Amino acid sequence: PNREAATQGSELGKEPPVKPYVLVPPPIAPRFPKDRTVDFFPWSGDHPEDVLSEQVTKQGFYDKSQVSQNETNTASTALRQTFKHKSGLQTLSSLFVSIYEQRQAHGRVTAPSTFKPPPRVTLTDTKREAWLRDLANPSVPLRRLSRTIPHGIRGKVLLEQCLGKNIPTARAVWLAKCVGANEMRAFKRKGASGAFALGGEVKWVRDWTVFVEQFLEGVISICGEKDWKSKMDYTARLSSHLFAEHLLDKDHYFGWLLTSFAASSLDKVPIWLLVLQIFWEELIHSRKNGRRLAESLLEKLLAATNYEEKELFIPIVQRLSHLVTRLMVARPSNFVLPKRWSKYQTILHSCVDRGNSITAALYAKVTKRNLRFVDTISRRQDTDVGTSSRSRLIELLDSAGVCFNITEVYSLISNSGQDHRLPIITLLEWMSSSYREGVFRVFVAVRILRKLSEIGTDINGHILDFLARSGKAKGLCKDDECDIRLLAELPLQGLPTHVLNLRRMLLKEAGFNPQHEARSIAEAKGAIAHQLPNLFLTPECEAVSSGPWTEISVSRLSRTVLSEVCHWIRQQVRNHTSMSHSEESSSTEQKISGGEATSVTAHEFDTLRSILESCQDLSILADVLRITMSSNDPNILASIADTLNMNLGSLAAVGAINELFHGLVERERAVSRQMPPEAFLLTSILDVGSRLPGQDEIVRRLRQDLGRCEQLKATTAAWSPISDHMPDALPNTDIREEVERILASGTSMEKHTLTRLFDALLIKLKSVSKHSEEETTNLANLLSRLRRFDVSCFDGLMVASLDRWIGDAGSPCSSDIVAPLVSSGSISLLTLFESSAMYRESNVEDSAKQIKLRATVVFLELVMSERDGASQTSQAAYHWRLKQRRFIDDHALELLTTFVKMIEKNIELKDAAKEAKLNNLLQSPAFTSMLRILIVQSTAAVQRCFASISRKSGSEALLELDHKMDQLLGEDHNPKSDAEVSLVQDDMHGVALELQIIRIMRQLDDLTLPFCQMKLQLLFKGSTLSVTHTEGSQSILISSLYRSISSAVADGSSIWVDAVSVLDNEVVSQIREQAEGQIMSSIPTNKTALAADIDDHDMNRTAALHSLSILAATAYSIPQQGVAELGPNIIENIEGLLQSVSHQGANGDQPSIDRNLSILSDGKQLLGAIYFWVDVLLRVVIIHRGTFQQTKVRTFDQARLLIALCSILVSEYFEDDSDLTDTALDVASCLVDDLPDEARIQCMKYLKERSYDSRLRYLFGYQEGPSDRLKLSQRGKLRPYPLRHWEILPEPTPVVGDNDTSLSLTLFEARKA
Repeated sequence: PNREAATQGSELGKEPPVKPYVLVPPPIAPRFPKDRTVDFFPWSGDHPEDVLSEQVTKQGFYDKSQVSQNETNTASTALRQTFKHKSGLQTLSSLFVSIYEQRQAHGRVTAPSTFKPPPRVTLTDTKREAWLRDLANPSVPLRRLSRTIPHGIRGKVLLEQCLGKNIPTARAVWLAKCVGANEMRAFKRKGASGAFALGGEVKWVRDWTVFVEQFLEGVISICGEKDWKSKMDYTARLSSHLFAEHLLDKDHYFGWLLTSFAASSLDKVPIWLLVLQIFWEELIHSRKNGRRLAESLLEKLLAATNYEEKELFIPIVQRLSHLVTRLMVARPSNFVLPKRWSKYQTILHSCVDRGNSITAALYAKVTKRNLRFVDTISRRQDTDVGTSSRSRLIELLDSAGVCFNITEVYSLISNSGQDHRLPIITLLEWMSSSYREGVFRVFVAVRILRKLSEIGTDINGHILDFLARSGKAKGLCKDDECDIRLLAELPLQGLPTHVLNLRRMLLKEAGFNPQHEARSIAEAKGAIAHQLPNLFLTPECEAVSSGPWTEISVSRLSRTVLSEVCHWIRQQVRNHTSMSHSEESSSTEQKISGGEATSVTAHEFDTLRSILESCQDLSILADVLRITMSSNDPNILASIADTLNMNLGSLAAVGAINELFHGLVERERAVSRQMPPEAFLLTSILDVGSRLPGQDEIVRRLRQDLGRCEQLKATTAAWSPISDHMPDALPNTDIREEVERILASGTSMEKHTLTRLFDALLIKLKSVSKHSEEETTNLANLLSRLRRFDVSCFDGLMVASLDRWIGDAGSPCSSDIVAPLVSSGSISLLTLFESSAMYRESNVEDSAKQIKLRATVVFLELVMSERDGASQTSQAAYHWRLKQRRFIDDHALELLTTFVKMIEKNIELKDAAKEAKLNNLLQSPAFTSMLRILIVQSTAAVQRCFASISRKSGSEALLELDHKMDQLLGEDHNPKSDAEVSLVQDDMHGVALELQIIRIMRQLDDLTLPFCQMKLQLLFKGSTLSVTHTEGSQSILISSLYRSISSAVADGSSIWVDAVSVLDNEVVSQIREQAEGQIMSSIPTNKTALAADIDDHDMNRTAALHSLSILAATAYSIPQQGVAELGPNIIENIEGLLQSVSHQGANGDQPSIDRNLSILSDGKQLLGAIYFWVDVLLRVVIIHRGTFQQTKVRTFDQARLLIALCSILVSEYFEDDSDLTDTALDVASCLVDDLPDEARIQCMKYLKERSYDSRLRYLFGYQEGPSDRLKLSQRGKLRPYPLRHWEILPEPTPVVGDNDTSLSLTLFEARKA
């Protein structure tokens, strides 16, 4: 057949391929277990089986063992006689020894090592591919491939070739070692030696590690492509084998792994988790890597939990939670993360299985360890839970307003425990405190107390306790009088007759005459009846001779009298309303929309409102508003809207504001269907709605109605210019009627016409403002109508006129003129304020400063002062007060800033008249109320305002403000005792600085906190700006404040932390430095000092703990770069304490052997003292972490402190105090996080002898390598013998030798195989 094939090939002109002859064993040949044939050798001609001899032909071929002629029989016969002699066993023993010696001598490896890495040869691409295919074929032995290795296969190309050819992992590692060994030896062949060669090898390993990282990252990036899973499996397996063979830079590789995992997206998290779990055990046993792993896991878990479509990542969340729990169980120290604990605490808690007591206990311990490092910056650490709940409750109550959420306050009180005494007392104190503003507090407290009473809380008992404690309250001189006073103040409505009789008897027995109460009620009713006879005048009231209500002192009337009068007023008003409004209708809308209207007039309503507001009974006022809302008079409805606007907060606290507002809106609709809508009514209702939350739709509808109302008025008259009907000169007889006729005759107006009418009306207004309030109001309304023709022109004329009045000192611009203009809408207070602001901010000469000051003072008088001579019951006056209050509420901070600037300017100008006016304004009730509200609700803004006072006039300006703060705090400046008199010095308003600090700290509580903050800020600001007391007063204040703080800490109070938080950082820093000095001076530095500390340990240690608390609370004043001089002092003290304990016995209860400590009964007290002071110093280190941060200058201090902490960990004397050692470990962990790698290596070398401690191994990441215990003995000395992992090659050479390994076998006296 071969011949035929050759013939056919030649015929076709093609030479057939030559196929090598492959020997195939016959199928019938017997086989061994590994598929090897038995006795089958191919014919070669020189094998014994190939020789056909006669014996082979007859008997066949078989192996025949060669038996020595000397071993034909047993040796027992020859040796038996020898063993019979005494020396037989010795002879046999010598024989065996000789045999073994010969065997050992001839079988030991003595040849030198013939190891050489396989050489690299440049091959063609075809041969290189063939060589790589042979490497991928497991049947091709490595010894054949080790003859030559293709050149150019290295780095990332090597890894990609291994992946592309699917080379078995062991063979791929063999190839990498061969290439690496040749690269290592290349450095020596180039002449590098010593450190240069070692540096080159390290660089090459680092580059090789980067190639492996890039290779692994490249495979991960192609996730989702074809055959990706098999490629990923191979890549992960190969990289893990390279790491296990110590062929990678461990630190660089782990750092890259953690960085890549932290930067990966949630989609790639499962892949990186797979890679990380391969090296899990290596990662978690090092602080450097374990901490980063814990942070990355928590960060990914937080991102997956907060993802919008979190359902997609539920498996990832579950896996991450499992790994977090696993890591916490294996190494909880990795979760000591003081810098990010606040961020990760919640997500870590979500991973804890509450049913597993082990993980719950570990989480609690981790939390405790992290809380050691939690900063006390800008927050108060309260040991008493009640103190924090009290502060939170006051904060919620201070936020009470129109949007006040009473449910949140009720929940806070309900969650305070079974006994609600503390929150109820806090609520009553807030309600009655003189440091808060507004009658609405009473109604807020009443609503909360009613809800608590509904759940069975003993409200009466707590109220009586509060009254008994408030001995200095109104009408109470002694504690035992509170019950009688309470009886005298109780309302009498709804009480049965027998209760009224009992009350009357008790009061009479206590010396209280009930007839006086009845007489006061009758006089009050008579005064109201004489003032409003149409509503209240009855024969009983007419018989009582009484003056008007305005002459009655409401403050002297008891609550019983006021309540009786208010209920009587409500009943009388209800009697003047049809039954269809008071009884037949059930809903508010029905009450106000149908039936007859109330007969109450506008004047009567204004008077009733004034009486009820003076009685401060807002619940009755709400009922009266609800009743009178049935009126058809737009003026009354507008007055009701203004009343809602004025008492918005109080009516919201009562819970009636929304009902009243909706009822008023419905009533306005009903009235507008009967008569044309009035713009002033819509405007008043709109002002109320704009302040109420959730009324956007109603406000939008009201704005539309107001717009239609304006359009309707504009189209009622035919269009014609007013100048056509304007005479040349206006008559002087009745200008109001003439202007009214002119305004009604047209719809447009030229500018000069508007100016002539404006001037005429303003002159008339100026002349009648002091005489007729009604005439003044009518003229102001005319001006308001005139403004609608040209708003911009009118506003310009008005501002210019007011500016001329302000500039003319002889023409005062009083509230008699401005108030009607503002009330009618002719000009706004904001426009006036902006106009005066131009005076304040314009750059003018010194001669014009008087005008600037006058403009601002005039405006402040308008806003802060009440209108002299105006009727307090008129609608115009009430509307003016509403405008004043609204402006003060909306622009309080701007007004305070203006006050401060005016005080400074007046100090420069030295104007006595202006100074008197400013002082009057500062003492006015409006300014006091505004400042009190600002300090409570906008403390930081007021602080910035006071801090902006200039140095030129700062001390005198601060003196005025300091007086005001004393007034708010209720202080007087008269010393109470001789001791206080002796402290008085010549400083701010005659009171000693020390005494002022004592008073402030004595008054400090949750209610007075913002005011004490302001007072402290003013004191220190004044001492800074003062010319004569800059240095002395500052130091006096700081020393006095530190002593007061120490006393507060000793009393268990921590509110002082918030008080000093407003001071400058420099001041707080000086307080902190005093605390640091107190601690450092208290530490015993030798044995004698330790003995003295033991004798007086209560006082010294208590003072140190107090100073430590102050230091922790003022830690925010530590500079970012730390305190350089404090670090060495702390380290020296720790080292001194450690040296002191070195003289102590191994057991803590052994007596001291030091003669200087012979006074001690045993050494346990000494160890206790050392434990305490070491713990104090560790806490100082925690606070001053910034001092030991990573810097080149402080690396030495870091290393010293770290070594001292490690000494505590391994010392046998501290084994009994687990809390102290845990603190030392946590502090050391934080220090290691910021320690440079060079310093870490040096500390590791220094502590290498103590590296048996697992905690030190964890801190420094030290792990024993495979060659760490390998030593080389040279000349009787043991030296380290590092292994060259790249040269540990299987089958490195094609020829097997006795000593062909990289590590010479002669070093171990190895024997031949």
